[in-house]
Amino acid sequence: MATFDPKKDYFVEFWKKYIENEVLVQNYNSTINEIKKISKKLYKLERKRYGKLGRRRPDNELGKFHECTFPNCSKKYAYDSSLWLHIKRKHKNDTSH
Repeated sequence: MATFDPKKDYFVEFWKKYIENEVLVQNYNSTINEIKKISKKLYKLERKRYGKLGRRRPDNELGKFHECTFPNCSKKYAYDSSLWLHIKRKHKNDTSH
């Protein structure tokens, strides 16, 4: 535990630490702003180079390995989550399975 030093001016020490903290906060904020600017520039460059980002892959690029096992249903999906969503939506009242 810290001990009280009567020779120290704690009021002055407080303001020194306060100012140091304010400088650190300003540096932090300017760094964050710089990161945002760089990220924005990078995004624009990538968009210019690759076109629209987040492009969906065409069906011929997707391997559709997950098949619906219900009778008379020939649906195939690339992701098991899509298959389960199909079953939930299209076969919820189907008892033939």
